[in-house]
Amino acid sequence: MKYRMGLTNRQVAALVVTVPLSAFFLYLLFKKQEEDDDYFPENGNKSVASGQQTIVEIKVPSRCAAAIIGRDGSNIKKIQADTGAKVNFQDRENKSEESTGYRVVKIRGKVENVMLAERLVRKCIESAPVINTVEIIIPQHYIGRIIGKSGTNIRSLCEISQAKIKIERGGNNRDPKLCKISGTDEQIAFAKSLLDEEIRKEDEIDRRNEIASQDRKPRGSKLNSPAEEINYKLDQPVKQPKSITSQEQKSRLMPLPDHSDYFAVFISAVEHPGHFWMQILGSPSKALNLDILMQSMTEYFSRPVDGESDKVSCIRIGDIVAAPFQHDDNWYRAKVVGFLDEGLVDVYYVDYGDNGSVHREQLKELRSDFLGLPHQATECCLAGVEPLNEFWSEAAIDKFEELTYCAQWKPLMAKVLSYKSTENGTLPSLELVDTNKEEVTFFYSFGYFII
Repeated sequence: MKYRMGLTNRQVAALVVTVPLSAFFLYLLFKKQEEDDDYFPENGNKSVASGQQTIVEIKVPSRCAAAIIGRDGSNIKKIQADTGAKVNFQDRENKSEESTGYRVVKIRGKVENVMLAERLVRKCIESAPVINTVEIIIPQHYIGRIIGKSGTNIRSLCEISQAKIKIERGGNNRDPKLCKISGTDEQIAFAKSLLDEEIRKEDEIDRRNEIASQDRKPRGSKLNSPAEEINYKLDQPVKQPKSITSQEQKSRLMPLPDHSDYFAVFISAVEHPGHFWMQILGSPSKALNLDILMQSMTEYFSRPVDGESDKVSCIRIGDIVAAPFQHDDNWYRAKVVGFLDEGLVDVYYVDYGDNGSVHREQLKELRSDFLGLPHQATECCLAGVEPLNEFWSEAAIDKFEELTYCAQWKPLMAKVLSYKSTENGTLPSLELVDTNKEEVTFFYSFGYFII
């Protein structure tokens, strides 16, 4: 057939298919070239026109990138929505851009849209705050308070000041830590003032603990302050409840501070490094309150009374009673733990942690107002140590008593690291720190305990 110009049917079919496909692939090629965000000519021009589209490249100081992007990309999305242009940061192919302090923003779209978007981007650059970074050194003693449990406090400080606060990790737990604060001058100044306030609060706690240590009297000493200041009405009869449940006794135990923070303690009694008793210092100091309670009890139970009004009629194991102490003439709160020969009763002094034997007739019924103060002695153990043999040696026990100022009422700093199951029950496992000397001593996992 002449209109086929001598082509066979197969050749005609191939021509019909090939021409449209070739045209289609050419269209895709040019379309991709036009819409590709990363397309720029090799001559490095900042503005390139391609048909209806224009592409502009802007070098942005790295410190301004966050201002352009906004939180979760909110600002850069708004620029695109307001102008109709597409705005994005060029991916870093190498670290050269990071070292020069610049990043590249690419804007693509119609000429008028690109120009408007460029003006908004440059406005963000001009108005971006100057971000600085300062470094300060913070003594280790304050780090726990500043960071807080699971970092809650330091996150709060960052949120309040709008500055970025970062404390270096690792290193020796005794060494001061490097703290970096990033933000505007105003944000940095505000963050530093917040850190100073945290340090001031910690110093105030230390000062109160020191005063408590100075005011604490040896066991059995008389206080200068009258007991009436704590509102113990010794001239008025106040009866103890007839019975105290085990749950009520547990509620009278001194609550432990948060395990992630250091807190001040006295070591009041020691059996060995794996079992000893501490008194937790509070604010106001519970130590002074305890001294006043002991003096009030001594004054009350030392008075001559008519008949048998204060004697305990029925004594059971677990009862909380008033008992004298064999080494002085004072009265203390005690728990009945057993019965011995010759009418003696084995008692545990709930505010100190030691035991004693008292004649049955000497025990007195406690007034209910003498039960208000939580039991001050808390059983615990030292973290990271075990006896070399099955039992602790006398040398190890004596050394531990010396290092912890047992019953000398010098405060130590403690932190609960974990809870340990022992023959005495589940006890808080403590790290202890001696801050009474110029050189801070962390004494757990020390070799001389393993004797």
